[in-house]
Amino acid sequence: IKPLTDMLKDENSEVREQALYALGKLEGNQDVELLIELLKDSDCKVRQETAFRLGQVGDARAVEPLISALLNDSKLFVRKLAALSLEQIGDKRAIEPLLDVFKQEDEDSKLRSTVAWVLGKIGDGRIVEPFIDAIGNSKSNTDSAVTAILRTVFNFFFIRPNKGLRQVRTYETSNIQVSFPHGSVRIIVTKALGELGDPRAVEPLIQLLKEGLFDERQQAARALAKIGDVRAVEPLIQDLKQPWPSTRSEAAQALEKFGDVRTVEPLIATLKDEHEEVRYAAAKALGKIGDRRSLLPLLDALSDSSFLVRFYAVEALGNLGDLSAVEPLIPLLKHKGSRIDESAATALGNLGDARAVGPLIETFQDRDYGNDAALESLVKLGEPALLPLFEALKDQNKNVRRNAVEALNKFGDARAIAPLTSVLYDRDPNIGYAARNAIESIRNRNLL
Repeated sequence: IKPLTDMLKDENSEVREQALYALGKLEGNQDVELLIELLKDSDCKVRQETAFRLGQVGDARAVEPLISALLNDSKLFVRKLAALSLEQIGDKRAIEPLLDVFKQEDEDSKLRSTVAWVLGKIGDGRIVEPFIDAIGNSKSNTDSAVTAILRTVFNFFFIRPNKGLRQVRTYETSNIQVSFPHGSVRIIVTKALGELGDPRAVEPLIQLLKEGLFDERQQAARALAKIGDVRAVEPLIQDLKQPWPSTRSEAAQALEKFGDVRTVEPLIATLKDEHEEVRYAAAKALGKIGDRRSLLPLLDALSDSSFLVRFYAVEALGNLGDLSAVEPLIPLLKHKGSRIDESAATALGNLGDARAVGPLIETFQDRDYGNDAALESLVKLGEPALLPLFEALKDQNKNVRRNAVEALNKFGDARAIAPLTSVLYDRDPNIGYAARNAIESIRNRNLL
């Protein structure tokens, strides 16, 4: 480290810059005071590299110098890197200076979005009011009116749902590869308000949900779901009627977090939406809410054309706990390789009805090693599954015998030892080996 530290004093700025880069690759004590001095270097690339490295070092002594660089440096890139490094250090002393920059920068500032992101990452109650002001202030939206309309149209036709907003954009300048926030200030502060969970943000976020641009509404729905205030329920229900499918899907996902009974009927209606992503979000939400009114609509959804809708409908039926779903779910165990069979097995285990035992054991026939979901569900079903599994050890199909051994091992019941002994010398040596391991494991668990 010392030779590189000496190079930081070289008259050639390129040497100083390369030394900074090399120091960033090394572990060990860094000369923080010397690095701090380089924040005043005459070469902007050296200052950039220094601001970046000080964040990596994470020493609290750098906080005040980085604040000074944020407020006073003549180069935008240095100021942005200083802000990012302050986030890495995470010292609360940075909050007020960062807020000053956030409030003072004009609507075209490329620094404001970076500072907003940094403030959100550090997280402090002092940012709530300024951020609330930002989502209600047209200056916070850096798009012109025409650009805003074009962005909304582009998102409507080309952006697929559930991909999430990209939070950062990566730039490479000199030796620095760094990520900067991507998106309007309004999007960034909305996300931050959701993370902070302050109820003061609820009404402004509801207003944004009603009046914002396409992507702003989606982020507002996510933020309201994180805060979890019931004032958001009715506005989110209304969002299920918006013209954009991604907005309707986001609203359904947000309503899932509330578990409010007012959402059941609107979500049931949403199961008939023309767009797949909206229907499966509704099915998933209904499963989490667990209201019996959704039983018949979810049974109907088992025949939906979309795999994802069927998958989440199966999962939801398992969560509802209504035994009338058992018979419709059993045939889905035969949908091999689609994950529907695994979801159905899990659902049947959750429902706890003995009618599922035989069909679950039948799933062993075509698998060398069983459907883990089927094995776990048989264990959940408990006593009714034991005797059928003992019988399965005699099955002509080696896959059934092998998986019965595995299931009995998972059971851990001492009564399985004698039946397992019968397959110790199975014509398939792998089954005998598995049986020996199972017997030993069961004995150890039962201290036999």
